[in-house]
Amino acid sequence: MMTVTKLIEALQELEYEYGDAEVRLAFQPSWPLQFKLSRTIVSPLDLEDEEEDDEPVEGDEPKRSIVYLAEAGQPYETPYVPGVVSHALGWR
Repeated sequence: MMTVTKLIEALQELEYEYGDAEVRLAFQPSWPLQFKLSRTIVSPLDLEDEEEDDEPVEGDEPKRSIVYLAEAGQPYETPYVPGVVSHALGWR
């Protein structure tokens, strides 16, 4: 399971050399697509316990929560993950 701490640690290892690199999400190993990211949101783990009017808000920090990374559409140049990335991820 990827946690916020694990994600931060993985990104910190890349920060010095790739600090200005765009971050994208590689998705769907059988048909590899890529998405740009727009923002993050924290949401309660069990939404059934929430009132319908209680929408998650950026910056909310409930005790049991999930962090969602919102996609911002596919890159203009191609929606597909480059082949070298698919191979590096072990998808092809």
